[in-house]
Amino acid sequence: MNEFLTSLLFIMAEFGIVISVFFVVLVVIFFMRRKKNSEISTQFKEDVKSSSTERMQNLENSLSSSFQLNGEDTKSYAEEIIKNERKIFSNVLKIFSGKDKSLILSLQDDLASLNQTYQKLANKISSQVDSSVNVSSSEDGDEALLGEVNVLREENARLKEDLKKSLESIDYLQVQYSDLFDKTQEK
Repeated sequence: MNEFLTSLLFIMAEFGIVISVFFVVLVVIFFMRRKKNSEISTQFKEDVKSSSTERMQNLENSLSSSFQLNGEDTKSYAEEIIKNERKIFSNVLKIFSGKDKSLILSLQDDLASLNQTYQKLANKISSQVDSSVNVSSSEDGDEALLGEVNVLREENARLKEDLKKSLESIDYLQVQYSDLFDKTQEK
């Protein structure tokens, strides 16, 4: 009976060593994955911060050249768009890092907020074009103003196309976030 107990103790010790090694490997893999996720998050934050001012300048330039907005309107719309984008970036990072996975439910609201900003911009441009058309129609026979109206209508059509592309990209982002949500739910 002594040999049986000794053998049983020896087998249990070997089994304990195997399980211990298995758990050590799992812990090492967990911390390596966590470190890699942290590095990705840090790199993303640095990229967003480094391109923040340049992105704001480019957005202001695009808005002023494409939509012919004055300086104050350009700045306010650019700040609103950037603010919405930062909120989305922040929420995605929190979701990615696992700090607050419930934010996946608010991503659609964040995208809707960004969409509303684009719609306000489009409405402002539409109202500017409409007021230009009313002014030119009251002055009959002025060919220069009619030419300007035609240019504005073409510009309006181009802006509607740009808005359509922006809305499509927002829809694409919603699909991507939905896929991300599905993948996080699977894990």
